[in-house]
Amino acid sequence: MAKPGCAAPSPPLLLVLVLVLLGPAAAGLYEPSDAVVQLQPDTVRAHLLNSNSAWFIEFYASWCGHCIGFAPTWKALARDIQDWRPVVYLAVMDCAESENVQTCSRMKVTMFPTVQFFKAFAQNPSDGIQVPVPPLDSPNIFATLREMIITYLEKHEDLWPPACPPLGPASAAEVWNFFRSNTEQYLALIFEEEDSYLGREVALDMVQYKNIEVRRVLSRNKELVAQYNVRSFPALYVLSRNGFSSHIPLPRNERSSYTHVLRTLPGVKRGLFRLAESPNADTSSQEPSKTWKPVDRSKVYMADLESAVHYTLRVEVSKFSTLEGERLTALRRYVTVLAKFFPARPYLKNLLQYMDDWLSRRTNAQISYSEFKDIVNNKEEVPQAVLMDGVNWVGCQGSKPWFRGFPCALWTLFHMLTVQAAYSAQNKLKETYPLEVLHAMRGYIQHFFGCTECAVHFEGMARETMNLVSTFNEAILWLWSRHNQVNYRLAGAPGEDPEFPKRQWPAYDMCPMCRSMNRRRNTWVENDTLNFLMTHFSTQNIATDYLVPEAELLQQRQRKKGGERRKKRETGEGRNIKEQEVMADSEEENAASENQRTEIATQGLERHRPSTNQRPPSIIWKNSQISDQSKDIVDLDSFVEQQYKSKALKAEASTVKRKLKSGRSETLVLTMEEDQQLDSNYAENRERLQKKETDSRYLIGVLLEEVGEHGEEGDSPVRRRWFRLLEVGLLRLDISLCIILYVFFSMCLLGMYMYFSKRTPYHKGHADVPTL
Repeated sequence: MAKPGCAAPSPPLLLVLVLVLLGPAAAGLYEPSDAVVQLQPDTVRAHLLNSNSAWFIEFYASWCGHCIGFAPTWKALARDIQDWRPVVYLAVMDCAESENVQTCSRMKVTMFPTVQFFKAFAQNPSDGIQVPVPPLDSPNIFATLREMIITYLEKHEDLWPPACPPLGPASAAEVWNFFRSNTEQYLALIFEEEDSYLGREVALDMVQYKNIEVRRVLSRNKELVAQYNVRSFPALYVLSRNGFSSHIPLPRNERSSYTHVLRTLPGVKRGLFRLAESPNADTSSQEPSKTWKPVDRSKVYMADLESAVHYTLRVEVSKFSTLEGERLTALRRYVTVLAKFFPARPYLKNLLQYMDDWLSRRTNAQISYSEFKDIVNNKEEVPQAVLMDGVNWVGCQGSKPWFRGFPCALWTLFHMLTVQAAYSAQNKLKETYPLEVLHAMRGYIQHFFGCTECAVHFEGMARETMNLVSTFNEAILWLWSRHNQVNYRLAGAPGEDPEFPKRQWPAYDMCPMCRSMNRRRNTWVENDTLNFLMTHFSTQNIATDYLVPEAELLQQRQRKKGGERRKKRETGEGRNIKEQEVMADSEEENAASENQRTEIATQGLERHRPSTNQRPPSIIWKNSQISDQSKDIVDLDSFVEQQYKSKALKAEASTVKRKLKSGRSETLVLTMEEDQQLDSNYAENRERLQKKETDSRYLIGVLLEEVGEHGEEGDSPVRRRWFRLLEVGLLRLDISLCIILYVFFSMCLLGMYMYFSKRTPYHKGHADVPTL
């Protein structure tokens, strides 16, 4: 990991010219010309699921030094076994790319590099089997990887890849009957020991060739060994359809020799296979490299610090769908030190403090990352709080996109935090302890940092000496010295940026007083080094170049939220958004003050209350008031629902109840004798009223029922029964009476008509009746 603020001077002009003239650069560590399929989120399912082929995918992060070192090995392996396609493919995905983060998380990738094996006809992205990656310094690493691929191919038990030849040993019966059931011209038999992979490798090498099949025969198959007089292993015998067989002696028992001989047999030719292609095979679609940003190596850039915070919280933590146990504790510690000591801009400071408060309030054993992500993205819309989205490397930019970047910025961030914690302790600004930042760093790297090898090495250093730190100055020097140990270990490694070599830092030109010559050897002067670190990582040395203003970041975040909501509506995910907004509006309306709700409820109740100059209350009278005060017959249940919110209706009930208790209700007062009479005749009255179909509820009845059934303790049963009697109404009775009256008057008119119709002809028919 290159040291941020490395002692190297400004990049030479030649480097800048090279970066400009390079033009388009492939994203990540792999080129389109490599024999690997570069997966993207929209091609993962198409390639991996229901595929006729098996897949081995390397998930990597382009900034990870171990991934950079492993990339040449994976490329060489892909070239070595490219003739094994379409049986098996090698693929890659860069999990450091923002568009790939969610896919990597869904496929349970937490460390880099990670290799997963997908069987043919896999059904789910989570069906990947994690494959152990051998160390880069392993002897015969290519042979180890080839054998690993074959071992996992043989795990196909139910659905064998269609193009894959049999990899198990052949029996005598299979060999004797081969030409009866197959059309190939040749059968190649490779006699070998049981632990040999040669026969299986050659069989896969010949997958794309037709007119020949390859089978392995084990040395323990005595029948075939005796039949062909095999004296040493391995050995190659070729059988022809015309009945001839021959032993082909080879100068070297190597896979390439066997493959070459078999491919040159008469009639053996390469067949046509439809092979999967990388979706980014067209180099014209590659984004051009970014313009080099001139920087001052003596400065610390806020753009690097904020990019590191973004990457840790939105990318590294997102690899875990559930945060619990020690991992959740590590996240809390990390966010706490950010909130306390990170010299952030105001809007980011507000967000970090809100995150810290939210995590401290969440006392449950686990939280989901989706919940935490909403807080990071400020879904709660805390005023003036935002974190930049994406990375913007400045002091940590490398000569190529995969060099330096995040590891450099992470070192810079923790150096800054240790120095700021020391300043806070000196000035007694915040309560802290010397190991607070180092403990947060150790927990973060152990549980979240993607580079597996880096995390293991750092944990080893922390376990050895971290607990010996007792002061804030020692914490600053401990982190500085361990960073130089890492630079020494990784000097010359494949992940080293050739334009920014990993040297001991600070260099002589940055801090001449930090070193002294002792017997022709450079030694560090701790006091001067400490003073340099305190100055270099002070807030006065932070450069704000290349930063987007926070107000603009806030606007961008709000526009992005609006776009996400529109996208959800377009895709149907936001189907109930409008109903939720209506419910939210309703809740806001119902959140009015108690006095306003009581006033509204009282006005509504007075609107339907009978006037006091009417006759004494009775059941029939109460129902008749509804038709008297309304021109039309109304469904009162619907009317109440339309006119009042639920909380306002409860407020009306509360108002009625208070008036009942205070004795101010003039229409609902009953004597003790009436109560007793109602008590004794309740069942009879209820049945009689139901027979008359007068049991519709009206507004006052509904309110009184709520008071009676949900009232406070002390309400008498007689009173509750009286309230239940008030449920009856004349909605249906009014209709019935209208119909009866209509029929009655119709009959009367009909009778009058018939009477006069008979009388009129009678008078016209008598002569003695004078006519007018």
